[in-house]
Amino acid sequence: MKRIFTKLRRSFFAGLLIILPVTITMVILNFLYRLIIIPITYRIRPLIFFISPEGIDEILRRYIYLWDIFSILLLVFGIALVGVIARSSIIARWLIRSGERFLARLPLINKIYSAIQQISQAILGEKKSSFKKAVLLEYPRKGLWCIGLVSNDIISGEVQKKTEKKMISVFLPTTPNPTSGLYVLMPEEDTIPLKMSIDEALTMIVSVGVVTPPDDEETGKRPWRPE
Repeated sequence: MKRIFTKLRRSFFAGLLIILPVTITMVILNFLYRLIIIPITYRIRPLIFFISPEGIDEILRRYIYLWDIFSILLLVFGIALVGVIARSSIIARWLIRSGERFLARLPLINKIYSAIQQISQAILGEKKSSFKKAVLLEYPRKGLWCIGLVSNDIISGEVQKKTEKKMISVFLPTTPNPTSGLYVLMPEEDTIPLKMSIDEALTMIVSVGVVTPPDDEETGKRPWRPE
């Protein structure tokens, strides 16, 4: 009986791990649909009926889903237009920076805005990652291992001169929020290079080890090479 209960519990959590991400994604998409798409549809519908040629309005009334498609396309175009203006206009960039400074001074709101901005830049940003590779290192004591991200593997100056071994800069992200963590300088020989990419390492950290990148030797993937 105990074995049956154990297997049932494991099967339940395995199913939950599959269903939960899909459910959360659908809830977020439904929230965004009600928050953005529906208001846009109701506002542009009278305008479209007014400017559309005779006969088109009847098609739009018959095929209601066309409104949602048109609203999504209009939203994408509007966001892209904002991006073009922000990247090409000095005044727009100044207004954006001023708005960000204003939000940064508001209690509570500055924390929320900063967190959303960091996550958005990490997911959608065009800038290349500043980390070189992922490594394994023993921390916080011998026998316990954690994943670190090498930010600089060529240390020079006073730090390197005062140490006998070659040092590297390693960032140890926290979980589940990898934007904070610990910065350490440590001998390169005390780390083990990993073949997983930076994105795969961050995914493993954020998921608290639930999502583990596959082994290159098992999947036949090309091993990691330094850039």
